[in-house]
Amino acid sequence: MNKTLRIVVPGIAAAAMAATLTACGSSSSGNGGSGSGTDLTAGGSSAQKDAQGAWTNAFNGGTVTYDGSQSSGIGKSKFSSGEYAFGGSDSALKEDLATNTHELSKATAHCGGIAPIEVPVYISPIAVVFNVPGVTSLNLDAATIAKIFSLKIVNWNAPAIKALNPSATLPNLPIQVAHRSTSSGTTNNFTDYLYKAAPAAWATAASSDWPTALADKGLKAAATSDMKQAVTGTSGAIGYIDASKDAGMGIVSVAVGGGYTAPSAAGAAADFADSKLKDATKATELIYSVDRTPTNKAAYPITLVSYVIACQDYSKTSPAAASGTGAAVKAYLTYITSTDGQTVGSDAAKSAPLPAAIQKQVAAVVATIK
Repeated sequence: MNKTLRIVVPGIAAAAMAATLTACGSSSSGNGGSGSGTDLTAGGSSAQKDAQGAWTNAFNGGTVTYDGSQSSGIGKSKFSSGEYAFGGSDSALKEDLATNTHELSKATAHCGGIAPIEVPVYISPIAVVFNVPGVTSLNLDAATIAKIFSLKIVNWNAPAIKALNPSATLPNLPIQVAHRSTSSGTTNNFTDYLYKAAPAAWATAASSDWPTALADKGLKAAATSDMKQAVTGTSGAIGYIDASKDAGMGIVSVAVGGGYTAPSAAGAAADFADSKLKDATKATELIYSVDRTPTNKAAYPITLVSYVIACQDYSKTSPAAASGTGAAVKAYLTYITSTDGQTVGSDAAKSAPLPAAIQKQVAAVVATIK
């Protein structure tokens, strides 16, 4: 058994500390799968960090290092450059000529002209979190959340907030909005909710980048850990964060079906059950359109579905991958999407495991890796 938690500071001028989770040969949870023994370096989605930490500790097929201190955007770019064997992302690869976005074409070029695989591995609620002295929970509807994050509501004792929380003691305190400062799949999912659930209050379509008109305002957080620090360290702050990291924070229950639903793994699972598979442009793509306006009170609408991006044939990658990379990636992804792997990940991250039917679909795609 050889497992370490390494904290890497890339230089004196570094803006942030990168936490890198590494494990080799641990058998602490389940059988951990088996692989070629080839070491893998990966990273991206900071939402996946806790689950990936549990998976790397349990995997027996070699050393897997997943850097969860960054973001989905970095996961995509470093995968496409060949720095990562696979990338973690809370949003699909995008191709949009209008915005000069070429994530899919870059990833395809890296994979030797063969479309990469994109499969879900992690389902989790995004919590709307806040720091208001003396208040630990609030009820908010989509329109009010959208108006807060678009800076139309600027004080915690605003009438719109008081009307939804008549028993709360809300102070005369300015709201400090925190948002992700780097390209973030969590931001993509959160803005997707705002745009679909409150279009009259939030006019900008879903994006991994915070709206340009708002980007220079408020508190800026590069990754999930930075978001938690920004909110917990600032009186009056509000932000959005993967629920695996919401411990000790004020939590918003979101309006659903005439009531209010708090973020939970069960709520995320219920929402995912009503979500639809997008029309695939390639057989190796399993991308979901999450239901942002459920009527089922058990469903939590700000749900994140996070993916792994990998190549189908690692013998064709540019730059060339190390020998055995394909077998190692296949073994690791087979493990983390298995029943055992999903249990290990969900226990560590308060996430929802993939439904059995989805697991089978994912397994068929992962089986194509070589």
